[in-house]
Amino acid sequence: MTLITQVNEFGNIKSDKIYFIIFHADKKPPHLGIVWNQLYFSLTIKGAEIEIPFDEKLVLINKRKIPCLFVEIKTPEESSFLLEELKEIFISYPPLTNKTSCLEPIAEFFYKIFQLRADSPLLHGMIEALQKQELIIESSAIYLKIPENKTFELPIYNASIVSERINRLSFLEKTKGS
Repeated sequence: MTLITQVNEFGNIKSDKIYFIIFHADKKPPHLGIVWNQLYFSLTIKGAEIEIPFDEKLVLINKRKIPCLFVEIKTPEESSFLLEELKEIFISYPPLTNKTSCLEPIAEFFYKIFQLRADSPLLHGMIEALQKQELIIESSAIYLKIPENKTFELPIYNASIVSERINRLSFLEKTKGS
């Protein structure tokens, strides 16, 4: 069981900060993205989303009332290279398949920046590694029920659930045009 503690109500994304975003945080599996300095990056079945203004994503989150967790990550003292690093990493990934996940480029980024290695290739492992290295500054939520103790328990899932979800999304994308 992986817990995210001290979850506050979402206010906004601050400039010059790193946020690990968990979309559909109450689902198995969620979708993941990362924001640096108000710019959003993610890997989808259509390919990499690179340097999308976060305000555009926030409009979508609010329109669809998507339950999200925003995990602010400690920003390195030297951060001028982060944008180029994120672009380089995300450009190097092909669209999602059942062999890759949306966590992989984010995990690569955290490894390059913090030498962070998760014990598990799933979100639970990444959150636990971030917690262990004390890299989480704060967490906030939108459209997500958080108990009074301000602790959110991530739903448990495995790699086969991730593969099934990617396969289903790929199938839906292929049949959308027919």
